[in-house]
Amino acid sequence: MLNRNLLLILTLTLLSTFVLANSCTPYEEYSIASIIPAGSGAFVIIKHSEFICEKIANEWVLRRNSPEGDYYLFYFFDENGKATFLGKSYMLLEDPPIVAEINGSFYVLQRRERLIPYKNITLTVGGSPKNFTIMAKKIELKAYRLEGECFRPVWNCTVLKFENGSIISNCPKNWPSSIKTEMPGVQTTFTYSNYNPKKFRSVLLNSKSLVYYTEPIKTKLGSGIPPLLFYQGKAVKLDTKLREIPTCKESNKYWVFVVISIALLTIIGIKGLAKP
Repeated sequence: MLNRNLLLILTLTLLSTFVLANSCTPYEEYSIASIIPAGSGAFVIIKHSEFICEKIANEWVLRRNSPEGDYYLFYFFDENGKATFLGKSYMLLEDPPIVAEINGSFYVLQRRERLIPYKNITLTVGGSPKNFTIMAKKIELKAYRLEGECFRPVWNCTVLKFENGSIISNCPKNWPSSIKTEMPGVQTTFTYSNYNPKKFRSVLLNSKSLVYYTEPIKTKLGSGIPPLLFYQGKAVKLDTKLREIPTCKESNKYWVFVVISIALLTIIGIKGLAKP
């Protein structure tokens, strides 16, 4: 009986050791990389890292998924407490940052990309002509300049990337290649879920406080962005749906000026025609 119990204990110990040695849980990690006050709001840059499981020597090992899993998410937080997603940048893959400061002004670069057929070619293979299609990744870039509470379009361009590494581009060359890192504000005590209450900072935006968490947060792979920003005591919703950013509209004064100008020109033209 004693030998049977001892054998059972040894078996369970070996099994638990095997399970522990082969257990692996992938996860994502999010953290605030930068808060940049601008205009009536602030640019928010979130760093994302991904850790996946890989089987090595018949054992599951956790490793960083780089560079594909390392990227930055860019948002503009406005005075109404809304965070607008501006885009994603794979900095390790030499993507340009979505937000840049040039000569004292802030600019946003929105990009959309898709795979397109670029050119059809005919090659002789084994004595017979064969048709091939050269594919290219088309990247459309639009730059906007922040003016107060809205963004004004300043230029757009196109980049074509081919499988052999060649690039065709008509884009400006002066776009910065790094992000601006700032962690402004003062340390504050804030209570939320199981977060460390001493790891928060608060920055003043239009007399209201934007609170953000300064430590990385681990989440289950694919579970989304955890709360990192808090405004008026509530967590700010953060998603990755790319929307059109709020562009500047011409003021009513502009249109009044246009209407008056047209009316004056019309009156002057009529009077000119009425003269003998």
